[in-house]
Formats: sequence, structure tokens, C-alpha cells
Amino acid sequence: MTLRSKLIFYMIIPTLLLGIMGVVGIFSLKHLGQAAGTILDENYRSIQAARNMERILRSIESTLHKPRSGRESFAPSIATFLVELRRCEQAISEPDEKQLFKRVQQQWAKLSKALTPDPTSIRREDVHQYFGDIFRDIDSIISVNERAMSLREVKTRRVGRWMEIAVGASLAAAMLALVLFALVAARRISRPITQIADRLHGALNPELSPGLDEREPRDNPKTDEIARLRLELEALLARLGHYESEQNQRFEDLQGRLASIINEVLEGLLLLDEKRRVLAINRVAQAILGPEIAEGSRLELGRLGDEVGASLAPVIDGTAQNEQDLEDIQRELDGEVRHYRPRILSVRSSDPQSQGHLVIFWDITAQVRFDEARRGFISTLSHQLKTPLTSLAMSVNLLNERMRKVGAPPEQELLEIAKENCAVLSNLVSELISASKEMRPNLSYEKRRLDVREVLDHVLRPLVKMAQDKGVVVDNPPVPQPLWVQADATKLSWVLTNVIGNALQHTPARGRISINAISEGGQVTVGISDTGAGIPQKQLESIFLPFVSLQRDSGHGSHGLGLAIAREIMERHGGTIRAESRGGEGATFWIKLPIDRGESDESDSCG
Repeated sequence: MTLRSKLIFYMIIPTLLLGIMGVVGIFSLKHLGQAAGTILDENYRSIQAARNMERILRSIESTLHKPRSGRESFAPSIATFLVELRRCEQAISEPDEKQLFKRVQQQWAKLSKALTPDPTSIRREDVHQYFGDIFRDIDSIISVNERAMSLREVKTRRVGRWMEIAVGASLAAAMLALVLFALVAARRISRPITQIADRLHGALNPELSPGLDEREPRDNPKTDEIARLRLELEALLARLGHYESEQNQRFEDLQGRLASIINEVLEGLLLLDEKRRVLAINRVAQAILGPEIAEGSRLELGRLGDEVGASLAPVIDGTAQNEQDLEDIQRELDGEVRHYRPRILSVRSSDPQSQGHLVIFWDITAQVRFDEARRGFISTLSHQLKTPLTSLAMSVNLLNERMRKVGAPPEQELLEIAKENCAVLSNLVSELISASKEMRPNLSYEKRRLDVREVLDHVLRPLVKMAQDKGVVVDNPPVPQPLWVQADATKLSWVLTNVIGNALQHTPARGRISINAISEGGQVTVGISDTGAGIPQKQLESIFLPFVSLQRDSGHGSHGLGLAIAREIMERHGGTIRAESRGGEGATFWIKLPIDRGESDESDSCG
């Protein structure tokens, strides 16, 4: 139980006792008030009503003693008497009073009958006969109520004495209980304080025994527990202050070592607050930004060079997003030209004043050199492919001319296909040579208005023969109306060839490949379905990532970059490519392109 709970507990009992004493006092006062009210209410009203009735009867009697000719009507007096009679009836509180009241009612009935309708008929000699009995009964009612009032007064005094005794006893009991509980509470409350002081002393002085006799005289444990606790807490605070000093010294040492390590890393680090003031900067970032940018200074475009300022402009104007890569920066460091790519990271904090940004200058020198070597390799390989490819194309053309003269249609069709593919390869090699000259190579896109049906027919010419040799049926139902799109013929043919080729590769003999092209919802949709082993559900998206391929026992899939390049080509055309499959039930690829509703060809180059 906590100290607060103990105090509350020890205050409850005295409070209850005081409450009981208050209830007893209130009950006593209420009882006394009820007794006094009884005296001043029922009995008083009965006496008052009886005296009023007696007064009215005296008035009627005095009138009857007058000569008959001087007598007036008794109707008002009779009405007033009836009112007082009802009041007396309502105030009856004593047992004897009820019998007397009935007799008064009977006698009044006789008297009121004699008084109406002719009061002159009563003789003066008979007046005493009519009024004698009713006066006696009314006097008896008054006597009964006066006697009852006297008895209740005695009872009230007796109750008052008992109430005085009860309230006095309750007060004495409450005072005694308060004293006892105060002693118990003081003992119970001081005990844990003493124990805490003992434990603190033992913890701060482990070389001493826990006995109180070995304490210093100033502690004086037997006189003041609070003072003992204060002394021990002061000693604890002193020990904590010493510990804090040691921790601060260790933190400063650790901070110095960390700053030294950060200063030696190859990446540049720049920490900014929400107002773009420099909180921390290491050696590499200092070399990149210049000597004007130091701790405490503000990051401004005027203090940065053109290249660095253009790269860090989003940081300065506050438009940069978290984890955003900024423009690359080239700087000479330690006698060597190095390349850096800044990345901004948001520093989150519950305190708005502590929020800011961390700019990391990643060293991408090795990546840049690798890209340069790769471009050189692509350029060399492309030029080396150009010569044999040109010879191959010339040989195919010569064979095509000779076969045309000889007149062998089947072989001539194969040579026509080989001739077309040689032209496609020649175009791709030319694009590789052009792309290898750029810092960030990209293949160009020459878009024009195409009929997807013609592209499909061109793609299926060589693939249908391969399917027949493998025993696979290719189902390509004719489409009655043209399916116009704006696309690069070579790139779109490459996408369709890649997807249909994958389907053919992973469809077993006696299988089927279904190709459907339709126009709906403002798009041209080409669906390519096969009856192969299908693609696992969890790999439907990963097959479009670079360098991701399915195992051969997984059935349908791509190997290497094919589908990744296909998705990139479709996105550059404003279209999409996606796959659907349930394991063991084949796969379906959906290729969608926007419909071209224009009439003229368009050609644009996207680098």
C-alpha cells in the first residue's frame, strides 16, 4: 500500500466516526423538533378550535337570553361553528378526544335543529338545557389537550437529556478514536520512511553494517524519521551528482570519438535544422560545399557554387522530399576527381524545434567509373557486331535473290523473314551505338500510327513455324476492324515476340497458345494465354523485375531482362503489361495500349 493510500485509509475511520456523531446529533435535533412540533401543532389547534366553538356558543347563548323580538338570525354563527368543528376534527390526536368530539357533534346537531329555522321558538328557560352538556364536552376536549401538551413537554425534556448524553458520548468516542488512529497512523507511516532511510544508508555506505548504532550522531535515528530521510536523500543526490559528472565526461569523450569517425568517413554529412542552419558538417561535406559553410552558418545559395547550388536548391527552398536523390556533384578531393550524389533525409522529432534535415553526399565515383566502362564496352561490342551483321544481311539478300530466280517459294519465305530480322537487328545495333555515347543511355522511340493486327501477323510468321515443329497450336482468330495505336513498330514487335516466345517455350507438346486482340474502353488489349504450368501467385509481379527469372520447374516465366524491358517499353508508350495465372493452369499476359483515333501518322523521338 502506498503512503497516499495509507493516509487515505487512516482518515476514513475518523471521518466515519465524525459522520456517525453528526448523524446522531442531527437525529436528536430532528426528534426534538418533531416533539416540539407535535405540541405546537395538533394539541394547539384542537384547543384553539375548541375555544372558538365555546366563544360562538356563548354568543348564541347571550342572544337567546334576549327577548324574542330582539333575536337575530343564527345562520352566520352556525356556519362559523361548523368551520371550527371541522378544524377540531382534523386536529384530533388523543384517544379520549375522539369520543368527546362525537358527543359534541351529536349535541350540536340537536342545538342547530332547534335554532333553525325559527330561533324565536326557544324559550329562555330552556337555554341552559341546550348548552350545558356541550359546554362540558368542549371544556373536556380543552382539558385533554392541555394534559397531553404537559405530558409531551415532559417527554421532550427527557428526550433532550438523552440526546445530550448520546452526543457527548459520540464526541468522546470520536476524540478517543482520533487519538488512537493518529498514533497508529504515525507509527505505520513513519515505519516505511525509517526503512527507506535504512536502505539508503546501507546502499550509500556498504562498508558499514545496517545497524543504527553505527550511524553518525548527526543522523539521530530515534528522534526524527523525516530528518533521517532528508539526510540520506541528500547523500544520494550527492552521489548521483558525482555519477552524472562521470557520465557527462564519458559522453563528451564518446562524442569526440564519434565526431572524429564521422569526419573520416568517405561520404559527406550535413545536418541542418528547420531554418537551414548548419548543426554539424564533416570534412568531406566541408570540401564539397566550401569553407563558407561551417557549423552555425546558414545554408544559402549565395554561398554555394553554381553546381552545388543547383543540386541543393530543393533543400534550401524547402521543396525536397524525404529520401530524395538530388543532382550529382563533381568535386576534386585529395587530388582525385570524385562524384557525389546528395540524398536528403528528414530528421523527425516530437519537438518541432528539433526537426531538420540530414544531407548525405554518397560517393558514387566507383559507380560512375563502372558506367563509363560499361558504355565503352557497349560501344565496342556494337561496332564489332555492326560488321558481321552487315555481311549477314548481304548474304541473306543474295540468297533471297537466287531463290527467287530458282523458284522455291517455301525457302524464299524463310529468307524473307531472315531479311526482315536482319534489318531489325541492324536498327538495334545502331541504337546501341548511339546510346553508348550518352551519359545516361536510353533507346529512342520512333512512334507512328500502327494496326496491331499487322504487327501480330508479322510477329507470328516465324513463331508459328516453331510452334508447328513443337506440336503446339497457335490460335489467332481474325479481327474484322483495324486496331490503331501510336507505337514504335520495332519495340512493340519486340514486346509481343518476347511474351509469345516465352509462352511457346514453356507450353508442352499438344498444348495451345491463344491470342486475342480487341478494342474496348479506349484501349487496344492483346491477351496471350497458354496451357503451360503457370506462374506461382507470389511471383506474378517479380517476373517484371530486372535480373529475376523463374526456375524451369516453375513453368512459365522469363529469364533475365526480357519482361523488365517489355514493361519499360509499354510504360514509355503509355500502356501496361500484366500477368495472371493460377499454378498448373497456364498463364495469361495482358498488353494494353491507348487507341489512336487520328488519321495521320505521328513521329516523335523520346530519348
